[in-house]
Amino acid sequence: MRLADDRRARVPFALVGVVVLVASTGFASVLATRDPAPAETGADAAATELQSSVRSALTVSVRRAGRAAARDPVLVPANTSSGRVINDSSPYTDALRVRIYLAAADALADQSARVGAVTATASLPAVTDAASLRAAKRRVHLRRPTPTDLAVRVENVTLTLRRGGRTVERVGYSPTVTVATPTLALHDRVRRFEARLDRTPLAGPGLGRRLSTRLYPVAWARGYAQYAGQPVANVVANRHVEIATNGGILAVQRDVFGRSDRRGRAAMVRATARVGAKDLLAASRLQGDRWLDAVGAGTGVPVPADAPRLATHSRTPAQPLHVGVNQTADRAFTRFVAGESDGPSLADVLTDVYAAEVRLVTTSDRVGRSVTDDSRPSAEWTLVETDRDRTSHVTSSDASAPSAPAGFHRLAGFTRRVVVERRTVRRWRSGNVTRTTERLVRETYRVRVAVVGRHARTEHAPGRSIDPVHERGGPLDGPNLADVEAAAVDRLVDRRGGPDAVARRVAAGTAGGESRTVAATRPPTLRDWVYANLAALRERVRNLSIEVRRDRALDANPYARLARAVRDRRSSLVDAPATYDGVAEKASVAARNAYLDAVVARLEHRADAVQSTGAGVDEALTRVGIEPDLTRIQPGSWGRSSVSDSPVVAVEGSPAYLSLAEVTPGRVAGVDETYHPLAARNHNLFTVPYGETADAVANAVVDRPPDRVALGTAARALRAANRTLAHDRNATLAGRRDRLQVATAAELAAVRPLLASTLATAAPELDAAERRSAVDAGFARWDTTHGRALAAANGSLAGAVAGEAVRRQSGGDAVDRDWLRVRLRVALRQFREELRVTVAEEPVADSVAASRSVARDALARQVESRLDRTGTRLRRRWLDGPLSSVPAGLPLTPVPGYWYATANVWRVQVRGGYARFVVRARGGSPAASPSGTVAYVRESGTVAVDVDDDGASERLGRTTPVAFETETAVVVVVPPGGTGVGDVDGDADERSAGWQE
Repeated sequence: MRLADDRRARVPFALVGVVVLVASTGFASVLATRDPAPAETGADAAATELQSSVRSALTVSVRRAGRAAARDPVLVPANTSSGRVINDSSPYTDALRVRIYLAAADALADQSARVGAVTATASLPAVTDAASLRAAKRRVHLRRPTPTDLAVRVENVTLTLRRGGRTVERVGYSPTVTVATPTLALHDRVRRFEARLDRTPLAGPGLGRRLSTRLYPVAWARGYAQYAGQPVANVVANRHVEIATNGGILAVQRDVFGRSDRRGRAAMVRATARVGAKDLLAASRLQGDRWLDAVGAGTGVPVPADAPRLATHSRTPAQPLHVGVNQTADRAFTRFVAGESDGPSLADVLTDVYAAEVRLVTTSDRVGRSVTDDSRPSAEWTLVETDRDRTSHVTSSDASAPSAPAGFHRLAGFTRRVVVERRTVRRWRSGNVTRTTERLVRETYRVRVAVVGRHARTEHAPGRSIDPVHERGGPLDGPNLADVEAAAVDRLVDRRGGPDAVARRVAAGTAGGESRTVAATRPPTLRDWVYANLAALRERVRNLSIEVRRDRALDANPYARLARAVRDRRSSLVDAPATYDGVAEKASVAARNAYLDAVVARLEHRADAVQSTGAGVDEALTRVGIEPDLTRIQPGSWGRSSVSDSPVVAVEGSPAYLSLAEVTPGRVAGVDETYHPLAARNHNLFTVPYGETADAVANAVVDRPPDRVALGTAARALRAANRTLAHDRNATLAGRRDRLQVATAAELAAVRPLLASTLATAAPELDAAERRSAVDAGFARWDTTHGRALAAANGSLAGAVAGEAVRRQSGGDAVDRDWLRVRLRVALRQFREELRVTVAEEPVADSVAASRSVARDALARQVESRLDRTGTRLRRRWLDGPLSSVPAGLPLTPVPGYWYATANVWRVQVRGGYARFVVRARGGSPAASPSGTVAYVRESGTVAVDVDDDGASERLGRTTPVAFETETAVVVVVPPGGTGVGDVDGDADERSAGWQE
């Protein structure tokens, strides 16, 4: 049945429609009696809207807190209930977290959202005491996704939803915002800046290195100017330290912040010009307010157009100091030629080369033997006597002589036939009867003998063949080893009885095969020829030199390097040929080698002395508080520091230029109390080459009597006193000068007989009258006590006497004249080295102090404040004479005659700080800061915040000004001689007014 045809259970369609209509009406009425659905949607919307407001408010709070924290950074927590919430290890970050929380809590109190009947509000727990403040700090979490962005998350902000005054729900919310603020970046950079200001050169990049980099050119320029006789009395003064420190600080600012204080740069320019000008008139006092005016305002004493800058073109630390073998070559030469060295002498070398090692090579072959023997008596016979006899008969043989062993060649040879008979006769007795028996042993030997030889071996001549060797020839056309054969035969054969006697010994086994040395005949001109070659080599060796960086002279050992240089050049200096042109050439090569050994030994001896000096220098430096490694720094090797992208747009120091002068309130913005922005101390260690520090070094090498100074030092002090008195007749100085002159003349009197005695030993060919005449003529070249004493000390007198002695020599050839000249040169230099003439220290020190005081006071009287050409002339007049004559510095090494440089050391210490230091960076909003920057401020002050909203601020801690303290050491090295280098104005330990121990 089809569905269409089935009529069962059918309902009219109209009825169905009525039912649907009624049902829908009833459903609608039910819905109308329930709470509407949009109410629930409004709560979610309100919460979402509030969260957005909370994040916006938190962003603003972070910016405000960051600016506040930078404006008043907490660096030291306060000892209060609120301050103890701040950790000592991170005071700035903890204070920032507290500020963010308080700002956020305050901002959230104003935040709400309303959607329909639902109102949403946000809140953070109130801070009422230290415990709640600590909990509040812990709710704030900081992270730095980039150097200038700060991600902040605040835990559990409470969101409250209310409808009709009834709380519907409370939920916790921990918003996170990322805010562009440089507050932490500024803090980190300022901390890095302060840390670098405190660094010494050895600790890494910072002010110590920058200070060294700036002081070295100044010290070297002025030190070399002083050495050259220019008017420099104080090589390193605190005015130079001030300039160098400020320049170093500006450089550190650029390293850390990417820029430096604009006002500080301008002040540096003015200060540099002022100091350059002031160096012309150091005695005029431009200090205090006048100095501040000159530096800060560009007014005051005018700067001449030709005022010098702080440094001039001069030697620099990186430029090399040349140290040569020089007189060491002479000393080694005379000892080698005269046979006074520890090694072989020239005579030994010539003897060794003109000789041959000879010996006998023998063979003995038995070629026949026969025995004739009587029978032995019977047992009743008793042996009563035995006689033995040995005889030999030698005849010629036609056999060949033996060959020479490897390395030898045969000089002569012979063969013999030796018949040896050994007869034994025995006597027997039986009762009264005697009987004789005989035994005869006859042996025949073929004996072959060769006289062999080889050139005597010497360690000083490389193994080479000699051609010609056994015939006349070579550079001197000498006999070479031609007569060695005859000498060898004479020594080994003829002196032993001739060939037959030797053959008998060989047959008997008693000939012996030990070697003997025989001398060859030398050409009569050999010694002079070899001497001339050695003299030429001596001059080449004298001129060998090495370079030492001037700033490494204190710890360099040039003599060790010179010894190494001689060893490295030995092959070219000896110049041994592939084949010797005769024995004479081998002798010359051997002599050159042996001489170079003597030179190296002398240089190594000097190297030991330098090492002892270095140990003495280190000890002296340590004694005065200088780390020895500070004197080994090389400022030129420090590259510029690079700085990554910096947000800093301005650096502002107050004062912008840190002066040694006192600053009072009102003089400089930001200064609330009187203080010294910078304090400096520079201590010149070796102002004179005597005293405790210099003696400590000298005594490491040579013993000097206590309270005595070298003759040269006394002479320079006497010269300075004479020059000073020529400008200013001061009674005190005149009295002290007279005492010093008497003491110096008395000691100088001992030099004349010592010189005469030296000449008697070094030049015995001169008679007594010639020697006295030479000494008198040498002394006559100087007409003052200090001139003669200086000449005796620096070797000029010895050189003059040597020249006079050579001129008085009669006869002789070029070799004789050279030998006399070099002997005198060495002997008189040794006289200078071993000169134990010293002068009491007291009159020397008194005279030096008086000379400096008189010169300085006279200059100060004549030039007080004006910088003009008259003042310049006055300063040059005094410094070119009196002050520039005062000796200073430390000889390296302090061994006269081997003095290769003079060094001095300045220990420079600085400490200071800014009254107010501000660093600005991008990151503020125009509404909060018109310039759109955040200012990080460092100054002395207390940081207080109202943490509990009671209207009173609680102390969190305090901020401190940027302060620093560092030091360095400056080494200046000048060539030997002159007056050395150092501060000669009497102020060896210069301390600024603000320096406090």
